[in-house]
Amino acid sequence: MASTRDWRLLIEEIRASQDDDSTLGRIVQAAASLAGAEHAMLALVDDDAGVLRLTHGVGPEWSGELVGMELDVESPDEGIVTLVAKTGRAHLAKDVTRERTYRRLFQSTLSEYALPLVDEHGRVRGVLNLESQRVGAFDEPAREAAKMLALLAIRVVERQDLVRREEALVQIGGALDTAVSEEELVEKVLSVAGSLLRMHSFSVFLRDPATDRLWLKGSVGGLQARVGQVSYACGEGLTGFVAESGRPLLLDRPQQHPRWRGLHLEMPPSEVASYLAVPVNSKGKCQGVLRAVRRRSSNPLLQVRFTEHELRVVQTIAEQLATALENLRSWARVVQAERMAAWGELSAKSSHMIGNRVFALRGEVNELRHLLREAELDREALAEVADGLQRNVERIDEILQDFRDFLTATTLTKQPTDVAALVRETIQEVVPRTEAIEIALAVEDGLPRAEVDPRKVRRALSELLENALNHMDRGRLEVEVGLEVQPSGRRAVRIAVGDTGPGVPEDLKKAIFEPFRSTRVKGMGLGLSIVKGIVEAHGGTVAEVGVPGRGARFVMTLPVASGQNGAQHGAS
Repeated sequence: MASTRDWRLLIEEIRASQDDDSTLGRIVQAAASLAGAEHAMLALVDDDAGVLRLTHGVGPEWSGELVGMELDVESPDEGIVTLVAKTGRAHLAKDVTRERTYRRLFQSTLSEYALPLVDEHGRVRGVLNLESQRVGAFDEPAREAAKMLALLAIRVVERQDLVRREEALVQIGGALDTAVSEEELVEKVLSVAGSLLRMHSFSVFLRDPATDRLWLKGSVGGLQARVGQVSYACGEGLTGFVAESGRPLLLDRPQQHPRWRGLHLEMPPSEVASYLAVPVNSKGKCQGVLRAVRRRSSNPLLQVRFTEHELRVVQTIAEQLATALENLRSWARVVQAERMAAWGELSAKSSHMIGNRVFALRGEVNELRHLLREAELDREALAEVADGLQRNVERIDEILQDFRDFLTATTLTKQPTDVAALVRETIQEVVPRTEAIEIALAVEDGLPRAEVDPRKVRRALSELLENALNHMDRGRLEVEVGLEVQPSGRRAVRIAVGDTGPGVPEDLKKAIFEPFRSTRVKGMGLGLSIVKGIVEAHGGTVAEVGVPGRGARFVMTLPVASGQNGAQHGAS
């Protein structure tokens, strides 16, 4: 059974591997060894076909010819592996000759243990299967070892997803500088979105300023032959409604929505199970809609419902597309050249920062190796190290989020917003409650609502708060929210964030808003640059006005939309 040395060797091999496919193969080998099985197999879900497909295996009767073998979950002759995939629950067969669901693959098998690989969204992504020539094999220690290996396997699968997703988003960002026409841009978005989301029905509609209609510009699925022929009026059907409202829709059974018309779909209207549409907003106006639909299915492995995670991914794509469209339509070639240079620097910087995090991950693995040298395996300590590994993966995601935020800072989805409430909520989320930091919040009464993108403003304010906290171990954090009338007569909500840290030298007060300017270890040095982009996209201003040596003080203003004279309601 599993020894400390076995675990140590496994971790060392996984650490050294640069190939996820090889890593999965090594995990399957370890499953056979550490759980005492003669045969071990891994079957992964094919999202497109809705089947389980054998990808890795070991054992005396295993053959490479079995790789790619499909296990059909809709077949009445399902077997234990497909049963586990359908139910999402592990299954132990102590004696397969007494199992009604058992289907023989290896002649020598007498007992079997199969457990699902379940991702962070609760979806079954595969099955790890162990088979033994002994009746009653797979005792509690063996099953625990298999569970740990299944967790390792799903983390590798999720890492593959993360890499594929981020590569796709970077590719779309790259199209911002390389596409020379809208047609090329749409083609790129379709290619990347199709591979990223693995959708059979994904369409891009863009607004024609001359007719004020949304025209189909590209599609993956049943509408490909109708590109350039299909259009919606603004407000017509769900697609037109998304353009009219400027807000996304995620619906199961969309036929029940009052705006549903069943027009221009990639499949018969009655077969639509889930509907997702996101506006492509730029400068406060919808320039198009990204739409995806999924077909009804009785196959439990086919994901027929869109998730909030998928909605966020499509929103990111829409933001990238909006930025790219704006560039294609309005930027001068000289600005394009400067943007390409910034893109290169941004890519190099992100690569360096991710490399640093990979180094930190290796440190966590070294700690894990140290724990594995102990006489007895401490599972609780191993779990703590696993948490550390997860935190470092999250740090990588933060770096990539900075990357995305920098690219999409100027793409807004505005709505009337209670800024005072937003500030209070952000402070609660960002600022820890400790005796070391005194928090002083002052909010002027009767503030009008501001027409802003609340998600982007929250991002900008979070950056200023985190920046203050990173420059003082102890001290006072002051946040003020008020209304000011500017020399032009325009009213604006003013948000000031001050601290008692060292402050900002006079010669750096403007430079700190440039990309890659930071004295902090965390992030890419894009934080204040992102803040500047978000605030200026709203037509506001941001500046550092503190006294060096006495603390920093950042002040940003957000214009109040004309006609917003009433006080905010519901501010807590």
